[in-house]
Parts: sequence; structure tokens; C-alpha cells
Amino acid sequence: MRRLIVILALAAVVVMVAAVPAMAQDDKAARKAARQAEKAQKAPANDAPKKATPGTGGANVALLGGGVLLVGGGIVAARIARR
Repeated sequence: MRRLIVILALAAVVVMVAAVPAMAQDDKAARKAARQAEKAQKAPANDAPKKATPGTGGANVALLGGGVLLVGGGIVAARIARR
């Protein structure tokens, strides 16, 4: 039973490690950033530059969710292993 739990936990880690880089790729955001950079170069020199805001960090949310799932799975696995 413990071997099965360890295998399932390792499989969950592998899935999260493989899924996060795929989820982090966002071509739309890269294109938008390129367009904004072109606009910034074309803008007159006397205009004050606008403050850039940081991205929302969607990949970080995925990592947080994966971490929650791993911790929750570990708690469930520990309870099962005690029986």
C-alpha cells in the first residue's frame, strides 16, 4: 500500500513539473509586449513614460494549486499509511 502511495505521489510531481512550463507559454502576451515596445520607440521624446505594471503571474497560480494538491495528497497518504 505504501509503495502505491509513493508511486502516485511521484506521478503527481512529474505531472506538475511537466505541465507548468507548458502552461507558462503565452504567445499572446509576448505579442502584446512587442507591440507596446514598438509604440514606446515611436512615441515622442518629450512624453513621460508610463509606469509598467507587473504581469499577473498565471503560472505562479498553477504552482500554488499544485503545491496545495501535493500537500493535501501527502496528508491523505499519511492517514492511509497509519491504518
